[in-house]
Amino acid sequence: MSEVLQDVTLSIGGVDRTVDVAPRSLRLQDVLGHRLDRLSFDLRGAAPDLWAPVRLTVAGVVVFTGYLLQLRRDDRLDAPMHCEAVDEGILLDRKVVTAAYEGMYDGEIIKDLVASAGLGLDTSGVQNVKWITRVRFNRRTLRDAIQRLADLAGGAAWYVHDGALYYWNGAGASAPFGFSEMPDWVTTYPAERVDKQDDATGVVNMVEVVGATYSSEPTTMYLQGTGGDTRLNLYFRVRPAPGESAVQVWRNDGDDAAPSWTPLTVKAGYIDTLDGADEVLYYYQEKALEAPSPWPDLKKVAKVYGVYEIPLRVRVRSDASIAHYGQVLQKAVIDTSLASKEEARLAGKRVLAESAFAKTALTVETKRPGLRSGQVLTVSYPSVGVDGEYLIHQVTMTIGPRGAASFTVRAGVYDPDLVDLLLALARDDEPAWNDEEVLDELLENAEAVALAETQAVSEDSAPYVFDKARWDFARFS
Repeated sequence: MSEVLQDVTLSIGGVDRTVDVAPRSLRLQDVLGHRLDRLSFDLRGAAPDLWAPVRLTVAGVVVFTGYLLQLRRDDRLDAPMHCEAVDEGILLDRKVVTAAYEGMYDGEIIKDLVASAGLGLDTSGVQNVKWITRVRFNRRTLRDAIQRLADLAGGAAWYVHDGALYYWNGAGASAPFGFSEMPDWVTTYPAERVDKQDDATGVVNMVEVVGATYSSEPTTMYLQGTGGDTRLNLYFRVRPAPGESAVQVWRNDGDDAAPSWTPLTVKAGYIDTLDGADEVLYYYQEKALEAPSPWPDLKKVAKVYGVYEIPLRVRVRSDASIAHYGQVLQKAVIDTSLASKEEARLAGKRVLAESAFAKTALTVETKRPGLRSGQVLTVSYPSVGVDGEYLIHQVTMTIGPRGAASFTVRAGVYDPDLVDLLLALARDDEPAWNDEEVLDELLENAEAVALAETQAVSEDSAPYVFDKARWDFARFS
């Protein structure tokens, strides 16, 4: 007797095709984040249309809604078709966004974007997470726009399911049930298997952030001469102070005890030449000044006024993690888009918030449907050291030997304090606004023009009637 699916219904294009599905071929993967959920199966019978709506229910619970995007067939006799479907979020990849928003919550922006795209998605499950001062999307897909807002909110979570878009702060909604060694059979049930893994390979408790450079306050720097060299080396690359057209340089024509400062004309090295004794060449890249004659042997032979570029280097540490593990575990973060110490500190704090302590990974196997990525699952199995709340990262559905669905749930420790910290860090971080970016949109205009033509014909003009056409000529009679 052939296997049949138990308590599973698969419809394609509104037609129930459950009996045509090879049971063990059915596989569903639901992943936390902006990745698309995928459903694959082998199908016999008539080939469905591509982009046909696909709906999968298990024991009356809708576990997948999406569209059929791939069909694979071969010439083997009675070989089934292999089908691949992705969730409704694929529609977000087919809408391009060109818009700018100021002074709105991210949830309000998402609702406006979805409404403008005309997808008809229910957005009542979209929450306001972060106040956005200004944000701009220039020819981005709707998926990219939503994910950018989620990133700005410090890791907000979202997904599309059964005609609705859900967006929240990443804290996770409670799962409809949990698992326990002592189940009450109402809110908790026994699991088929529970596996716990503690992983400290990614622990980091000191982060060095390397960014771009930032400008100092206008500063006067004093340089020391050697008495035999026409060049002076600067400590930094110096640029003109605000309001000045060039770097300002003075030469000490006195001594260290009683300096006498003579202003010099600053020219560009490799471009200009020295024509007088009170001139100096400035080599920006080499960080050097060159005079017509050797600089005197003085501790303060010259002074330079301007602003200099400071390499951005910030080190952030978790003392609690260092004390717990008894050693410093370092990581370097290089991001040239960081232009201030505060931005660099925030980048380092994010790494420490997520990596200062070991992560616990949990795998639970069950036959009960209804769990989704992003939900907070309660598991109490003291025998394996599990007793707490876990954020579901992935749910995979497969079909067993007798046609029954089983679910493998992968989750990690849910820490509300960590979520609050990441959200607080995100609130301190403003989205970048590029004033040079232009929002342009090409509009197609369809113009309908009604044409009326009249022609005067004399009475003796014969009526020209199209009689017949052949391959190589036409005849009028």
